[in-house]
Amino acid sequence: MKKLINNQLSSIYQNGNKMILTSPWQDSNIIVPNNKFYFVKEGEIEIIAGDMHYVVSENEWLLLPAGVLHSYKLTDKKHAKLYWMHFELTLNNKSLFSSLTTPVKIKVSNNNKIINLFNKAFKFSKSNTLLSQLEVSTAVNNLAIIFMSKLPSQIAINEEDSIDEVINYISAHWQEKLTLTQLAERANFSVSQFIINFRKRTGVSPIYYINLTKLEHAKYLLEQTAFPIGTIMEKVGYMDCAHFSKIFKKYYGVSPLKYRDKTQPIINGYIME
Repeated sequence: MKKLINNQLSSIYQNGNKMILTSPWQDSNIIVPNNKFYFVKEGEIEIIAGDMHYVVSENEWLLLPAGVLHSYKLTDKKHAKLYWMHFELTLNNKSLFSSLTTPVKIKVSNNNKIINLFNKAFKFSKSNTLLSQLEVSTAVNNLAIIFMSKLPSQIAINEEDSIDEVINYISAHWQEKLTLTQLAERANFSVSQFIINFRKRTGVSPIYYINLTKLEHAKYLLEQTAFPIGTIMEKVGYMDCAHFSKIFKKYYGVSPLKYRDKTQPIINGYIME
């Protein structure tokens, strides 16, 4: 993860890729700790968030705000060329998109500049030099600027409320032991009021959200690294292997080992050169 600050603007690029998608490509009940861009060059995908369905087709670009519970899949066309990126962009230590609670989709007329910026971020993220980090930061900033310039006028980027602040806190402190009392105090609610308001905002309970945030990090490490499962378990805050395997299977239907065996060859085969 690379973080750079230019005056009061902070960019975080977590990861991303360009992929040729064929059937099967889907997952459900996901919470991404950072914002996510989906840009479709060809074909189409579907994003489901709550009762909203978004079909993202050729030259369409979707922003999935951090913390939104969602699912994704290919449509019946069973084909897409997709660029995606996990990122965060803050101004004065506040996320620019923290007030958005649902995905936002736009249409673009010329995709060359957008694709070049995605490719630039992917290329330079592989290097840890200062110049490379600056290049990544610039690419992320420019993508966000282009996207925001095309937002419909009725979509406002407002100040975050107390539940948004707690969601951002969870995203930053998910490796720590978080209690309902602690989180409720941050939101200035009683525990019972906090649970009700949190569920209204996210569709799930705070405990479910925290567990899913940890497990989504575990999924990423299972997919993208060769770390032993015991190491991944500790990195995401679980100390008991049997408990980690049990809760992972409860959320995703398979054990961590079976998930890795199932996803790594498929994901690697999708990557576009």
